[in-house]
Amino acid sequence: MTEVDSLHKNSLSRILKKVLKNKGWDTKVREHRVFDLWESEVGGPIAKNTRPKSISRGVLFVIAKSSVWVQELTLKKPDIIKRLNIRLGGELIKDIKFAQGEIPAKKDVKTPEESRDRIRVDRKLVDNYTKEIGDEDLRKIIGKVLSKALSFKDEA
Repeated sequence: MTEVDSLHKNSLSRILKKVLKNKGWDTKVREHRVFDLWESEVGGPIAKNTRPKSISRGVLFVIAKSSVWVQELTLKKPDIIKRLNIRLGGELIKDIKFAQGEIPAKKDVKTPEESRDRIRVDRKLVDNYTKEIGDEDLRKIIGKVLSKALSFKDEA
């Protein structure tokens, strides 16, 4: 990478960080990293019996295989929150709500229908987040970055 390429990459990185921060998306992007960090932070046995389902306003919703796991995790909640927040780089997770439910299997391969549905949902989400960006080129670039970030989350 040449010095000019490095300068452009750093400039684009700063611009993206600034746009994300100005739009209030930086926290949401950081919050959603929890889906990628869950297994490494809670460990194999817990990860095998739980799945983070969603996050909203600092509250992480997690499905556990049984009521026994819900109780066990409720006792471990302060430690789990602390570990996740350390990895997320701030006090992003304020609470975790555990509920008993069926743990969806991790899918390595999606059916064509699932992929098309996911693309439609992601496109709407990206369009919604970028619709107020006046500069068309910048809107397209940020749209591509957000689409890529959503696809990485889905691969975890």
